[in-house]
Amino acid sequence: MTATAPPRTAGDAPTRRTSPRGLRRLWGDRWLYLFLVPTAALYGVYTLWPVVASWWYSFTSWSGFGAPRTFIGVQNYADALADPLFRTRSC
Repeated sequence: MTATAPPRTAGDAPTRRTSPRGLRRLWGDRWLYLFLVPTAALYGVYTLWPVVASWWYSFTSWSGFGAPRTFIGVQNYADALADPLFRTRSC
């Protein structure tokens, strides 16, 4: 007769441990980050920063030239919605 193992229950699940081989593999793939970091930096500089900056500039009174800017909140949006030329359909 052969002995069989008792049935497993949900509480008997083995715990997951990180093996030294797994850590070595994770750190062994560091060269991948050499490609990801410059790409993420360029994406931030050429995509995210202009979006955030234009959003910030929309809340200021600034002509686009010179340094002085005054925070005016949503006044630019209120002026645009009140302007009849802004609301006309040009297409």
